[in-house]
Amino acid sequence: MFDGPHTSNNARTRTTAVSEAPTGPAGAPKPGSNDGPYLLSVRKAAEYLGRTEKAVRHLYERRILTPLRIDGRVFIDRREIDHLYERARAEAY
Repeated sequence: MFDGPHTSNNARTRTTAVSEAPTGPAGAPKPGSNDGPYLLSVRKAAEYLGRTEKAVRHLYERRILTPLRIDGRVFIDRREIDHLYERARAEAY
């Protein structure tokens, strides 16, 4: 019942939609978009911001970003990064 050309077309459409999503540095979703996971590792947050991991750690050590510690690992909420981006952008104009 689910086999046939419609299944492959839907899969192809989904793949196209994902590949056409706005992207930022290193292929991560652009700040302000709602694509991608909410929690980012320090490495992924660095890629998302186009910064180094050390720079991201500096941001949460200075309490600019809030680190979420889960099972010994540190995560950054992408929505918080987006919020800071939007606020900084608004202040710039």
